[in-house]
Amino acid sequence: MAPIAPMHDYYGILEIKPDALYDEIRTSYRRLARLHHPDKNVGRGSEDATRRTQIINLAWEVLGDTTKRIEYDRSRPRSATEKYNMAKNTHTATPETPPSPSCQPPPPPRNTAAEEQARAEALSKAKRQEWLDYEKQHEQKTRECRNTIKLLETEIASLTIKIDDNKAKLAVSSPQESPNLNMDTINASTAIQIKQTYLEKETARLRRLNNELQYRLACEEARLTLEQHLAKHAWASQTRAARATAEHEMQEQARRQQSKRF
Repeated sequence: MAPIAPMHDYYGILEIKPDALYDEIRTSYRRLARLHHPDKNVGRGSEDATRRTQIINLAWEVLGDTTKRIEYDRSRPRSATEKYNMAKNTHTATPETPPSPSCQPPPPPRNTAAEEQARAEALSKAKRQEWLDYEKQHEQKTRECRNTIKLLETEIASLTIKIDDNKAKLAVSSPQESPNLNMDTINASTAIQIKQTYLEKETARLRRLNNELQYRLACEEARLTLEQHLAKHAWASQTRAARATAEHEMQEQARRQQSKRF
């Protein structure tokens, strides 16, 4: 292995810059090795080509190896221009200053407990208003349904009475009156069937409304019970915290008074 010879400018020999990358060094080495190979320089220039090739190989051996290149860069000869650039960079380089810390004060701590309490109260108020709106709408629907049922029951009862009257008249009517009475009775029976169908639908609707009301009422009562329980628990927690704070302040006050005495 050939020793590193700092007296040679290997970068100049390979015709590259000192900051050249590995691929650039290898490319330049291969180009120069082919150019100065002794087989291509037969004759009087073969000896010079041989010496030139040896120096090129030596430069590649040093610069192509990272460890050897680092060691070479520490002690290699430098040109006057390169020394001037190094000195200039040393004097003109400005150190990076760390960013100055922000002068803005940190944001005040958020009152999480108060915010949670405000959100809980707003949610409770919204739920309560939702229940009141539902209760009002349900009352209106129920009233309309009851009125419809009452009207249908009245009409069916009236038609039933009419049919009974026609049957009584048929018993004593003449042959000329019977057809009209029979037709009137048939029409009344048909009307009763139609109204009875509507009556059953409205009755089922009223039953659904009542069942829905019972369910929603149970949900509302459960919600109110839960809110009362949570409010009671929160009040107890606040009371314990206030009591602990008061005890701590009393202890601090007693300690200060005792320190003044001595």
